[in-house]
Amino acid sequence: MLKRITRFGLLFLLLAGLALSQAACGKKGNLKPPQGSPSDFPRTYPTQ
Repeated sequence: MLKRITRFGLLFLLLAGLALSQAACGKKGNLKPPQGSPSDFPRTYPTQ
């Protein structure tokens, strides 16, 4: 019985870790500065 609980606990931790690692991916903030504020970079780069 204890072996079964341990196995389910480890499986839960593995799946929770995978889900949280996927949730951490993505855009962190706006790519463009807000209107009215200058860019932090000295020049603009071409967009593709």
